Amino acid sequence: MVLLAILFFAIAIVSADRFLSGDSWFERSPVREMILFALMGLGMIARMISLAIEERSAKRAKLEAGEATPDLRIDGWDILYPFLSSSICFGALTETVSSMVMSLPVLLLAFQNGFFWQTVLGGVRARQ
Repeated sequence: MVLLAILFFAIAIVSADRFLSGDSWFERSPVREMILFALMGLGMIARMISLAIEERSAKRAKLEAGEATPDLRIDGWDILYPFLSSSICFGALTETVSSMVMSLPVLLLAFQNGFFWQTVLGGVRARQ
């Protein structure tokens, strides 16, 4: 039992920054980046779904009486497309929030960054 206590104490001293720091588990890398990337990805998927809904609404507006309502069409490639540029968008996001504490505004910014991925990509291109 004493050996176990000594072992625990030695591990605690060696990794004091993990045991004694004030950082929450979600503030530590790579968990922080995974959370931000997941929210950015959800934003990208939400944007593709909103585009499909807008397209369906435009088709419904052109319908004549008696015609069937069009289905919501989402292609898998449409969902994959924004993820092709996700590393660039994620780089812009992490640069922006690197010194910020994880909070609701930071999480919403990650989602918003994904939702408006085309705009973020355009801003990155303009800086180059």
